[in-house]
Amino acid sequence: MSQTEFGEPLGISFQQIQKYESGKNRVSAGRLFEMANLLEVDISYFFEGLDSTSRPNKPLPVVLTSAEELYAKFCSIKSPGVRKHVLRLVSVMSQADE
Repeated sequence: MSQTEFGEPLGISFQQIQKYESGKNRVSAGRLFEMANLLEVDISYFFEGLDSTSRPNKPLPVVLTSAEELYAKFCSIKSPGVRKHVLRLVSVMSQADE
């Protein structure tokens, strides 16, 4: 699959795909979820082989400690599209525990 063919259903250009591949731009969780769906793989595919002690270049955000805190953070998301992706991600993650 070419970069153009991969980017088209995601609504992004082949140049953006190149930036993701090179690490120039980071891939958001929502975009990674879309990519996994497009490739028909589980999102964990992108993390295979990583050491569990690996850390990103930036410090990890503070872990949410309550449902109320999670709800407040969710409500602060302005984009309806992003909220939709968050809900889809949480739905998939909750089904994985079953």
